[in-house]
Amino acid sequence: MSAASSGRTVRRLAAAVIGAALFRPGPAWAQVQEYSLTSAALKMVGVLVIVLGLLLGLLYLLKKVSPRLGRRNAVGREMDLLAQYPLGPKKILAVVRVGEQILLLGVTESSINLLVEITDPEMKSRLIRKETGPGQGFGQILKKAGQRFKEGSEQ
Repeated sequence: MSAASSGRTVRRLAAAVIGAALFRPGPAWAQVQEYSLTSAALKMVGVLVIVLGLLLGLLYLLKKVSPRLGRRNAVGREMDLLAQYPLGPKKILAVVRVGEQILLLGVTESSINLLVEITDPEMKSRLIRKETGPGQGFGQILKKAGQRFKEGSEQ
C-alpha cells in the first residue's frame, strides 16, 4: 500500500466514524421534544404579552421625552398656536396665545419677531374659542393686526 492510498483510507475511516457519531440518534442532539397544543398556546400568549409590554414601555418613554405625544405640561396649557399662515419656504405668520395675550409673530428660519399684540376683545374671543380654524379668517386677523400696528407706529 502506498502512502497516498493509506492516507485516503485513514481519512475515509475517520469521516465514517465521525459521521456515525454525529448522525447517530442519541441524547445529545436527536431528542425531539413533543409539545402539546396547550403548551404551544401558552408560549404564544407569553411572547405576545412580552411584545405588548415592550411596545407599551416604548410608548411610555416617548411620552416622557416628547410632550406633544403625552398630556400637556403646565407651560403647554398656557401657550397655544391659534393660527398660522405660510409666506414662503420656512417663513410663516403665527397667531399665538400666551396666557391672556394674543400675539402675531413673524417666524423665519433664523428668528421669531413680535409683530403686534392683538388687543381687540372680539377678535381675542373668536381666536380663543377657535371659531376661526387655521387659514379661515386669517386675512381679517392680519388686516386688523396691521391696522393696530400702523396706529401704534404713528403715535
